Amino acid sequence: MLRVLSMNNKSASKNSNFSSKHFRKEVILFLGLIFLYFIAGKFSFQFAFDNPSATPVWFPTGISIAAFLIYKYRIWPAIFIGAFLLNLTTAGDIYTSIFIALGNMLEGLVAAYLINKYANGKKTFFSLRDIFKYILFAAVLSTTISVNIGVLTLISSGFAAWGDFFKLWFTWWLGNASGALIITPFIIFWRARHPVRSKDKAVETFSVFMSLLAVGYIAFGGFGVGILSDYPFEFLLIPIISWIVFRYGRRETMTAILILLMIAVLGTINGFGPFVRSSPSESLLRLQIFMSVVTITVLILAVAAAERRKAEERLKHTLDTMVEGFQIIDFDWRYIYLNNSMFTQIHLKEDEILGKKMMEVYPDIDKTELFARLEKCMYERTAHSMYNEFVFPDKTKRWFQLRIEPVAEGLLILSIDVTHERQLDLMKTEFISLASHELRTPVSLIKGYLSMIRNGDFGRLGESMKRPFAQMSSSTDRLVSLINDILDVSRIEAGRLNFYFEEVSLDSLIGKALAGQRLLVDGKKIKIKIIKSKEIFVKVDREKALQVLENIFANAIKFTDSGTITIRVEKEKNKAVVRITDTGRGVDKDDIPKLFGKFEQLRSAPLSEKPRTGLGLYISREFARRMNGELWVEKTEIGKGSTFSFSMPIAGSDKNKKVIKK
Repeated sequence: MLRVLSMNNKSASKNSNFSSKHFRKEVILFLGLIFLYFIAGKFSFQFAFDNPSATPVWFPTGISIAAFLIYKYRIWPAIFIGAFLLNLTTAGDIYTSIFIALGNMLEGLVAAYLINKYANGKKTFFSLRDIFKYILFAAVLSTTISVNIGVLTLISSGFAAWGDFFKLWFTWWLGNASGALIITPFIIFWRARHPVRSKDKAVETFSVFMSLLAVGYIAFGGFGVGILSDYPFEFLLIPIISWIVFRYGRRETMTAILILLMIAVLGTINGFGPFVRSSPSESLLRLQIFMSVVTITVLILAVAAAERRKAEERLKHTLDTMVEGFQIIDFDWRYIYLNNSMFTQIHLKEDEILGKKMMEVYPDIDKTELFARLEKCMYERTAHSMYNEFVFPDKTKRWFQLRIEPVAEGLLILSIDVTHERQLDLMKTEFISLASHELRTPVSLIKGYLSMIRNGDFGRLGESMKRPFAQMSSSTDRLVSLINDILDVSRIEAGRLNFYFEEVSLDSLIGKALAGQRLLVDGKKIKIKIIKSKEIFVKVDREKALQVLENIFANAIKFTDSGTITIRVEKEKNKAVVRITDTGRGVDKDDIPKLFGKFEQLRSAPLSEKPRTGLGLYISREFARRMNGELWVEKTEIGKGSTFSFSMPIAGSDKNKKVIKK
């Protein structure tokens, strides 16, 4: 007992120390953000010439968005307090400071929310698809929140006139947008892990950044006053920054942009450079428009260059480890290069394929799954791996393991002939199938006899034997289910699964699937709700579609102790989609890729739960795909439940076809 108490005391002490340490870290983080926001704001307000609260240079927006992306939404009080103190000590009163600070905080919060939800969070700067979304969400949309609240607050409080609305609004917005474009990626890139640069580049790095400083000073520092003042030296900066983009990386690129911005701003307000006009405010507005355009262009180039470097590294690794044959296809689907191993693999000579379009060599390839994957990789510029059985013009068949990589010219397809391995795998599958068939007969016999014994066909069963026989019967049912699953898997992998398509009422399928799960619902406080419009008919294999629905319903019921299971039926183009939403346990995001695997165990499953085979959802997804549908997890969250969606093709509208409604 003393030992247990001692252990509990140690545990409590450890937890207390952890909590205290965590609290100190949080306090330091909050104070640090308040200080950083305040100092950055004070610096930015040095360039507010028309109104003390509106400046075309505003670094705090970039700091706010970066902080929300890195430290999540909990840091909103720090941003609000920093903005409040900043505005209170600059101009206005408590009323205006509170509302402007609220706008400043909401600006960063909304930007981070949109980026997290739609643009891959703090990884938004690492792909071209996401970078355009970032520009829209962070620099264009969210900044208007702060601008609208701030400008209207100043005007309504008498600190600005309605006649200055548009000039004030544009100045404020441009400052915030440039902060989001320059400061946020600068912080994110410097915080991300980067490979250590080679010492061989030290001289080159020093030279290129000194060139940037020199040309920046010539363009914006007053060196060109007089005889050289009419020459556009600012354009000399473009090749220097381009060199940094392609020779270094995103971190160095944004550092160069920030250095250039500081040189340009300081030079412009001192009356030097190509953007100087009659007032400092107008000069800075013109400069910020130029810098924003340059930053967007450079940021896109930097991300594109980084993606290309990554693709080249993956390609080099792949070529070094595994490749037998590879071919390059251009954007017109024309073969532009094949290595010697590739010619051997495809049983064609160079003049029979090189320079020709894929559809000329293989006339029906555009109807295959392979072409669909190639098309996706071509236009989305993504990589993909797959196995494919290929039928050549001479009618021979071979299996290949393919790796598809986007390259500048189009697509690179790396291939390994795995026909022999595939044949061995099929032999293994046939063996498993045969063994399962042989097991099914004796197990079914055992199940039958157990049922007869429990029903008293061989005499009355004693009370002491009822429980053991019930456990034996339950175990036998699980064994039968496992054997059936293994047989389904073996048929799927061997390509011997037969489908009998017919037009079936989706209502009848759902009704039958739910009826089979009544025993699972008993004893649970679960409400089942069905939402649908008119009756929909689908073209499926009745039994296999029923098996998919039963599997999804069973999982939803099994992992929901109380609450609601909602079944929603909707039409989406030529598909009917059944969405099953529960309020149960949910799945950890790290476990989602395992859900449809074979024999996968989930990390989020309780230790007390019996191990699952992991075959049910795998089989269900394969059934769905072979019926020209799909099965996927739409959303899931631990403790809040999951939504599984099952799509099926809607039946044709031919009135002469017999419709089966039972």
